[in-house]
Amino acid sequence: MAREKLNFPSRKKRKELLDSLRAHLEADPQLAQDEKYKAYVNSWVSLDQKMEALSDEDENGVPKLLTNEDADELAAAMLTTAVAGEEFLAAAEFNGQENEPVPQMVEQFQAVLSKDFSAVKKYDPAKKQLSLAELQESARTRTIDLKGRSLGSVTNMQNERIPMSIVNAKGEQRPGVFTKPTYVRAKAKYLDLIAKAKAACGDDEASKEKLDSFLKTWRENNAGILSNQIGKKLKADSSDDMTVGFLMRQLSETYSNDALKPDHAMVELNIAGIPEADKIPKAALKVLADGFTEMKDNIPDDLNLYQLELKDGDRLDNRNVAMTSVCDVLGMGNLLARSESMKFVGENGEVTDGTFMEYGKGYDMYKKPELFKHVAINPYGDIQNRNRLFKQISDMQVLDYLCLNKDRHPGNVFYDIDKQGRIGGIQGIDNDSSFGPCRWPKAEAGRLGVVTKTTADKIKALSESPEQLRFVLRGNGLSAKEVDAAVGRLHTLREAIETDKIKVIADDQIGRRDIKDYFPKDKNAEKHPYLFMMLDKYVTDKVKTYRDPDKKFIPIPDQAKPDLGEVADSERRNTVAGLTDELGKVSRLVRNKETKFNIDDLTTTFRGSSGQFRELVAEAKEASALQKRLLNDQDLNKSKLLSEDMADAAKKQKELQEDLLADPKEKAVPTLAMVAESFQKLKEKADAYLQYKFEHTKVRPRPKNMEELRGKNDYEQKHIDYARDILKAVSDFEKLMTSHPETEAEKENLQANQQRRELENRRAAAKNGPNNDPILNF
Repeated sequence: MAREKLNFPSRKKRKELLDSLRAHLEADPQLAQDEKYKAYVNSWVSLDQKMEALSDEDENGVPKLLTNEDADELAAAMLTTAVAGEEFLAAAEFNGQENEPVPQMVEQFQAVLSKDFSAVKKYDPAKKQLSLAELQESARTRTIDLKGRSLGSVTNMQNERIPMSIVNAKGEQRPGVFTKPTYVRAKAKYLDLIAKAKAACGDDEASKEKLDSFLKTWRENNAGILSNQIGKKLKADSSDDMTVGFLMRQLSETYSNDALKPDHAMVELNIAGIPEADKIPKAALKVLADGFTEMKDNIPDDLNLYQLELKDGDRLDNRNVAMTSVCDVLGMGNLLARSESMKFVGENGEVTDGTFMEYGKGYDMYKKPELFKHVAINPYGDIQNRNRLFKQISDMQVLDYLCLNKDRHPGNVFYDIDKQGRIGGIQGIDNDSSFGPCRWPKAEAGRLGVVTKTTADKIKALSESPEQLRFVLRGNGLSAKEVDAAVGRLHTLREAIETDKIKVIADDQIGRRDIKDYFPKDKNAEKHPYLFMMLDKYVTDKVKTYRDPDKKFIPIPDQAKPDLGEVADSERRNTVAGLTDELGKVSRLVRNKETKFNIDDLTTTFRGSSGQFRELVAEAKEASALQKRLLNDQDLNKSKLLSEDMADAAKKQKELQEDLLADPKEKAVPTLAMVAESFQKLKEKADAYLQYKFEHTKVRPRPKNMEELRGKNDYEQKHIDYARDILKAVSDFEKLMTSHPETEAEKENLQANQQRRELENRRAAAKNGPNNDPILNF
């Protein structure tokens, strides 16, 4: 019997969008006359046919694995389609139709295609070969699930940059940093601070007026200074935002790590020219001092965001993803630590958009400068090493200029150090201070100095089809003005190259010169250095400081793997890894990862523990041991475990127990029935304990129901909370195994897992024969 063709959700979605495109073409006479729309649809049809050919399945129902040549051919076809789409959207915008349904649908399709293109460009079959379906699935926005844990318990830190290791359905780990949505918000915080200070003035209207005029006076007094610092005249609509940024920087430089006091706030008001600031109520000055302390401790990267002319409310974290996309289209590989859009399910089940950036390749020398003692006196090595390194530095200068990255400095670079102490390469991190609608002076392009031949050719090719740049930036949350400005910088780069303001040098010749030959030559070089100069000064200074030439050279040690909290992506639903996630909640309760108290202490009679509670903890420890077996048992047929019918669980468990009684040496291989039974026992023990506490409570007034049950002291409350946490874990397990997906994303994840298991089964059957049960490691 012929097998049904694999139908991953990403492929299905693209088919639906294509059918919609064609339906509009057939149903709308005006669109039927639109040559640009027809070109886009025809291009998509051609691309779809190519995708179908690359998705062909053999007699075992297994699709082919993509080669490098397949990926290159597919990327070229995607760009052809993308350019056609951008030309249609440009015409729609010119005609004032950009908000109509069809252009909106095309824009959505372009965003999907942009993610596909990024996945194809980063595909490396040498590391892992994939089918097209699997590659496209990797392009879907992932959702990671904290499994009810707080961010603090994952990373021991509560901020917007959260180190964690993402674990997918197959247990593969990707260490990196998750960034919650971050926005330009300095001015909004500042205005809120002024409002609070004014409220603290009570009925003192004169003081309120003084505080009201603070921002205005600051702007008037410092506009000239600020304009000189950024080298351009402030625009009226950006001056307030930039002035707040300037104030934050001044506070940071003046008060360093010290907290401000009311007297300091009064000094700042005097500096701003506020008359009789000493008469403002102390309570208001205290509010200002606390607010100023927070502002200077959370300063954005100097004036970077304000030089970009970003406004309060503009999102920042997704600019990392936008720069990764540009890096891909220029074929610069791993020049940047890869970033992608991601969502996570928080403690209360809410879903938050964000960005995940993989850990950079190399060493963070900025945070650990002592590592420079392992760097050679000649850190750039021979010509071959310098060719590679200098090309990367040059490419990063070009990329930063094109994307208007205002925050490239030695601390936002990772360094690849070999055992001979040579810097073999660099990788850029923290690329969110980028883009912006401002027009960068053309003269800045010439200060780049040098570009390699291959990169110059790519800039030329991209400038001949700027729609490609618009395409890769689509879907990253940038405004139309920001995209237009990026295209303008692209043309400026090409012009600078063609007029010899930027020298073009062969890739295998760039390392033949000294690094100082590539420093900017103008008088502002020291004040506004580019990367060649910044890195050389930094590396040279640090090597002099930490490297003792009289001592024997010691190679740099291998990096220890970071100890990160693990979180799972939502595709672990209906997988063995998903089961272990649920048991993991119980294990974390046993290990006290969440509760921060010693669970064994709570089981002593001295702490008021009952027999029912001790039985509950013992059962939780059994569940934790079962999780370890699920994770580590090499003989476990995980495919069968997942396909078991919950209705047959009790019967299968009874049969297994009878087998074990017949042969005590028989190994108890974990089954879904064992997992279900474990959770059922947990529920019974937790219910029994809570019922016991409800019946014997000494709390007055007596609780009317189980929801009102509370402990008479902290220790008893911890017992009750522990039982309730266990019941929550049981409830989550039941939902995982019995409930139907509710959202479209959940449905897609479930379908993706089913298709992955089917594909793995087919591959295993093709390899081992149809009678062999596959062992899957989801």
